[in-house]
Amino acid sequence: MSSAFGHIALLVCDQCREHMVAMEYIRNKSIDTEMMIRDMPESISKTIHETSSPHGRAFQSFMLVSGLLMLTSHWIMYEYVEFRDSTFEITIQTVRWLCPIVGIILLVFIPMSHDYTMMIDRFKKPGYTINKSDLATLFASQMQENMHNAAGTLAFAVTTGLEGYFLVTEFIQFFGGGLGLANLVRWEHKTRAMHMWLALLCCRSLMLLGAQACLWSMGYEWFGEPTHRVTRNPYFLYAPERGLTNELLNYIAMLAVSIWFVNQTAFDALSDTAQQVLSILALGLMVASALYTVGLFWFLCRKERYLNKDQMEKWFDKIRKKTDLNLGSLEPKLHELHTKWSAHANPLTSEESDGRSEER
Repeated sequence: MSSAFGHIALLVCDQCREHMVAMEYIRNKSIDTEMMIRDMPESISKTIHETSSPHGRAFQSFMLVSGLLMLTSHWIMYEYVEFRDSTFEITIQTVRWLCPIVGIILLVFIPMSHDYTMMIDRFKKPGYTINKSDLATLFASQMQENMHNAAGTLAFAVTTGLEGYFLVTEFIQFFGGGLGLANLVRWEHKTRAMHMWLALLCCRSLMLLGAQACLWSMGYEWFGEPTHRVTRNPYFLYAPERGLTNELLNYIAMLAVSIWFVNQTAFDALSDTAQQVLSILALGLMVASALYTVGLFWFLCRKERYLNKDQMEKWFDKIRKKTDLNLGSLEPKLHELHTKWSAHANPLTSEESDGRSEER
């Protein structure tokens, strides 16, 4: 459920970006492709930084629900882990559990500074020169921006690193005889639960590889790309960030599904029908997630092909056509609302009129 609400939040973010293009088309009756691309936000955070807007409020709500569901699930208690009496193990597993949750909640409640975002948008305008107000804006927004960036590092980079460490540990423990607990699956079992859990572990590894690829792509675009093309087309940064978020959400889903199979005793207690249904659902999720990751690798290797001006123009054209259809369908509704609410629009209301009729 946490993963599902996170994916819904990303869809809201995409809708917000389409809404920006649609509103530009409605205001100007046309879209300057180069200027529109340049003016688009380069990150998820910048897209929905106005939490008072409909899209910003919806995104904030869905991501908050996602974080709270992850917090209340206590999933770490059902993972491939044995706490025993090790203080270190308890501590590191607790950090693993809380790291993405704290990152999500901080990102939700400490968005990017609106004034800072507006300043960056002004910098994109041709011929703009900085002034004292820009310096004051930068000074005033430093704390908020630093905390937001720290939350992003915690939710994405630190979480990815920690999960990578624990995946390697689980592989070693799984093939090394297990954790000494008879109820947890291990290589020697050769059961359906064992094979499904191992397949999910491999799938989770693939998700983390995709997340790492997105992180490296973002780092290259921001720090290493010589022409700094992200200033001309922010999608070179936005697309990898969205892919990273999707991969981590898919990883959460795979982690939740693996809990169905990690306990051999609990799985054996299920009926044959329940075991088959859970196995089919898990296989479907694995195939879908794996195909998404392969497609993501393909996209990252060919970003220039998919993010060039011609492709962006096609995307804008689809939004224009969609906007025209929406406006056409909304016009009758607008007239209907006007007819309904403009009735009796005179100083003498219907209630007063009815009252005077009764007096007579």
